[in-house]
Amino acid sequence: SRTRAVRDLVARVEALSAIEQAKRWGAQGRTVDGVTLLRGLLSRNSPGFAVRGRIAETLLDLGDGYQATALALEAARQPPASFKPSEASGFLAVLAQTGQDAAAISLLNAAAQQQPQGEYRALAALYSARRADRLRLSGDFAAAFDTLSQGFAVAPRDPTLLAALARLYDSGDLAQQAAQTYDALLAINPNDQDALAGSARVAVRAGDYGRADGLLRRAIAIQPNNPELYYQLGQMEQARGHERAALK
Repeated sequence: SRTRAVRDLVARVEALSAIEQAKRWGAQGRTVDGVTLLRGLLSRNSPGFAVRGRIAETLLDLGDGYQATALALEAARQPPASFKPSEASGFLAVLAQTGQDAAAISLLNAAAQQQPQGEYRALAALYSARRADRLRLSGDFAAAFDTLSQGFAVAPRDPTLLAALARLYDSGDLAQQAAQTYDALLAINPNDQDALAGSARVAVRAGDYGRADGLLRRAIAIQPNNPELYYQLGQMEQARGHERAALK
């Protein structure tokens, strides 16, 4: 009914607003407040599938792995009969990052039966990228590369996969391959702040400070309030022996 539709819309807007507030608090170091806000929302309301996925991913980012994983496992066990594959992205991100691979594959299989298929390919790429990041951080570079290879078979040239591949090359000290992959990402999106920062990091290690400086200043122009970029700029100045500039 119209009344039900309006009520659902109001609940969705409230939930999305709470998610954004929780993210802001998280950025300010108020992670407990963010978690409390989202857990309270879940206890009062029954958000839809897509919104629950976003809540789960945000909770994981805020450090509440227990609640995030519980939401994602429930979604994998009982997905809706009909949903857009993109609506499962938050759940897949959580399952990939927490090592719940069997549940992730189950949810991916359910998404493969849905439309549009383009969204399914992007979802599979997201899972492969997040899983590869987890394996890379654990030091299993070979398994991370295999995971990305499987992802590229489903979604060639996907930016999410390319970014994960660049991070893998970067971590493995394969500077030339990392630089080429970051360049490919920047060809797709010249304003990709993560690719700009990653490419600058590789340039510093190669001693190409002029290129690193240009890349970082482009990134800062896009995100002038990002403290990590200024820290990286200071590290670059220190690496090139400009101690006074680094202190700025």
